[in-house]
Amino acid sequence: MPDTPVSSPRGNQIRNSPTPGPPTNPNHCLKCLKAVTKTKPSLKCNICHFSAHTYCLPDWADVLTMAELTKITSRTGLVWYCHRCLPKLPEYFFGPGVKPRLEQIDDKIENLTRLVTDSHKLTKTFAQVTGESNDNNAELKVIAERLDQRAKRESLERQKLERNQSAILHGLTEEVNTHKEVSDIVHGLGFLPNSITRVSRLGVQKQNRPQNKPRPVKIQFHTEIMKIDFLRYFDRWSDRDRMFATPDLTKEEQAKEYKLRCIRNNLSDMFKDNKYRIRSGQLQCSENGTEAWIVVDESGNAIDSTVSADQSSSRED
Repeated sequence: MPDTPVSSPRGNQIRNSPTPGPPTNPNHCLKCLKAVTKTKPSLKCNICHFSAHTYCLPDWADVLTMAELTKITSRTGLVWYCHRCLPKLPEYFFGPGVKPRLEQIDDKIENLTRLVTDSHKLTKTFAQVTGESNDNNAELKVIAERLDQRAKRESLERQKLERNQSAILHGLTEEVNTHKEVSDIVHGLGFLPNSITRVSRLGVQKQNRPQNKPRPVKIQFHTEIMKIDFLRYFDRWSDRDRMFATPDLTKEEQAKEYKLRCIRNNLSDMFKDNKYRIRSGQLQCSENGTEAWIVVDESGNAIDSTVSADQSSSRED
């Protein structure tokens, strides 16, 4: 009995056959003619770019979620061809070496179909996932430790550079404008106003701090040479008013400097005819008021050759 036109439930649409015809919209499934969305797993033909739901294809019926399809396509590099384009596939390629690759397509599809049919979803076992997670965590830990070490090394280098360019001014009262007072001192020693990059008080301001113990002032210069010249000129400046300047030292260097000052004071009390000073972390002596300075040990014995009076920039406290 021939097919007769049947009215669509929607009213005006009429279909001439109970079997759906070929789709004309690439966004509709080749099999069920329903819309292809991102929420339902589907395959797109690599030639005509029409799509089909996996559950509409006999060989792909076991793939029911996008997650399963993504694992299969991403790991195998799969390229899918619909039933309309697969017989004409050789017509789209003409380059040398392509035909042998085309002959292997059927074997790859057959192997993949066998895997899917046997319920081998190409997913990792829990042990594999755990092992890879542990390996990734160990690698991330190594990278984090390396970055932390590099950050610490760069921080130490910045601190060292800043110390090399900084001098500490002691005895400047806190009742004055610190920046203005330091600028006047630097200008009085012959430096330009832009020689300084930063001025700051060290320590925490306290209400009960004695007036005779003001917080030291850190002066950072543009270059280390400027800092050295400042220490040398300030040491010879007559208008210091109980102020003195020292290099910006670390805690270890400060402890060493303090030990040298104690040794210098003891030697000065024992040998009143000699002069003692500290230069570049070394104890120097001038015997009987001469201009020749020699490096001495803790007992005052010479251990080095004669040095000039201006060889070092560190001041004598």
